[in-house]
Amino acid sequence: MRNNDKLKKKSTTTSTSTKTKKQQNDIENSINNSNKKLSTCPNCYSIQVALKNRHTECFKSLVATDKEHKSRGDSPLQVAVVMQDSDMVSQLLNDSTIDAQRRQSMVNFVNRVGFTALHYCSMTMMMERDKRLTENHSYLTKKIHFPGRVKKLDDPSLVRADAGLKTLEIVELLLNAGADVNILTPTNVDAFGIAAETGLLPLCKRLAAAGADLERPNVEGDTPLMTAIANQNTEVVEFLIGSGVNIEYVNERNDETAYQRAGFYTFLPVLKLLIAAGAKDRDVSNTALHSTVASNKLAATKLILQHQPEAINFRDVGGASPIFLAAQSSFSEVLAYLLEQGARIDYTVPGTGDNLGHVLAFSGKVGDMKVLQSAGINVKTTNLSGETPLHEAARGGNSEMIRYLVKECGLDVNMQNNSGETPLTLSVRQRKLGGTRELLELGANANHPTPDQRYPIHNAAEIGLPKMISLLIEHGADINVQNSFGQTPLVLAIERKNKTCQDILLSITRQSIGS
Repeated sequence: MRNNDKLKKKSTTTSTSTKTKKQQNDIENSINNSNKKLSTCPNCYSIQVALKNRHTECFKSLVATDKEHKSRGDSPLQVAVVMQDSDMVSQLLNDSTIDAQRRQSMVNFVNRVGFTALHYCSMTMMMERDKRLTENHSYLTKKIHFPGRVKKLDDPSLVRADAGLKTLEIVELLLNAGADVNILTPTNVDAFGIAAETGLLPLCKRLAAAGADLERPNVEGDTPLMTAIANQNTEVVEFLIGSGVNIEYVNERNDETAYQRAGFYTFLPVLKLLIAAGAKDRDVSNTALHSTVASNKLAATKLILQHQPEAINFRDVGGASPIFLAAQSSFSEVLAYLLEQGARIDYTVPGTGDNLGHVLAFSGKVGDMKVLQSAGINVKTTNLSGETPLHEAARGGNSEMIRYLVKECGLDVNMQNNSGETPLTLSVRQRKLGGTRELLELGANANHPTPDQRYPIHNAAEIGLPKMISLLIEHGADINVQNSFGQTPLVLAIERKNKTCQDILLSITRQSIGS
């Protein structure tokens, strides 16, 4: 039984939706009063210059008249945060003309896009980090390709330990002024959620110390742990696990746990952290193991099975065990490893009855089919539709597999399924020219009809496959056959306006009449 009670507990979150109308009006009036248009001094002709000059009133006036900031409803404090100017932030917060209540209203003001100054701290710190990473990448690229143009002073160093220190200083100022760490954006994310998603460990630690909720799901149902995993923020994942967050939380929107998310991204460092914390897969779900197998990640697959051997035969929501995913994509190494570890081969896919041979035949390798046969798979077994792996190989146009199944395994090239369709019928319908040629060369009957008197050449003419028509004719297809409605291939080609097919069929008809 899932236990998400911790996440569903009554929150102390302060949100614009829970503030009374009067409280929000008081905040807006406070900001509006500070944003009244003022005249600026001659030396302050832009926001940046006003910041440089430390002219608070000029800065307020310029922010109030700036189009971009007006459109978002930004306060001067929010702009100072975005500009990473701790001195201006300090000046605005320590204004002697405002009392403590007004200061708290100012620091927690929510603009039109739903952001507070604290939210902007998280965003700004992320942009500062990304800027430094970009600078570093640019420097290294120059150093490798244009070493003669690089100066020592160009080196921004690898992600520096002091990255974001300005923003952390601003965060401290905001928290000391009464910033609420639990105010949410319209996507149900607080400042901590933004910091966790973007991998800002120092900020995560500071916000956690200030009382941030480390487990609050966003609008998509993902917790900070899950968003940190998705962005491969190993340090943040380690911090959250060490802080005791619930690693078994299930996102009810997609029935996913943090462990499954880590498996999907097949990121070994994060998988190791979750395994060390005791995370495990659940049966009848899209497990972490399913994800690592589907991604052909052998190392991650081994890691998961060493931790939880029984997961090898867990089924996903579609009823497939991990080995089916390996067979489907013919991931030879992973397939062989799963067999070595005792993967069951007697499962079939619910609804179709396909066994591993059917799944592999569509696009897999002959070598892998031989491995499955050695493990006990019978390639002559039919599924619920009466089809053998040969029918699947024909659907997939897998010429090598078709040849192997007919010549070496003895499957009947003209075997009909429950609908009376032969592998050739399926190959033509799926437009597999190479597979069709292989089947015909192996003796497939080009004139075998389905119960409704539909011949392979009817399908080719209706779909519009001139090369397929020519190939079928070369192998004895009759162009005058009629379906149950009395239509010949030529009639279908005309109805579907398949001009090239018409021309081929008319040419053969004329030759026949002429002879």
